[in-house]
Amino acid sequence: MAQFNEANSVRDFIRDRATPFGTQFVPGNELARTTDEVLLEDSVKGALIRLNPEIKAEPDKAD
Repeated sequence: MAQFNEANSVRDFIRDRATPFGTQFVPGNELARTTDEVLLEDSVKGALIRLNPEIKAEPDKAD
């Protein structure tokens, strides 16, 4: 019997359900950041600018 752990109880389940909808799974060791960086600041800032017209007009508001 396989040992119950986070990979086989949560991560794999979510990965398998999300990938058919276009979500890309990237293993932690292949990320463009270190594993101790919790927030992807550049990605969040870019999304704020792209999705919010007020911030797009004044990108410094995203800081």
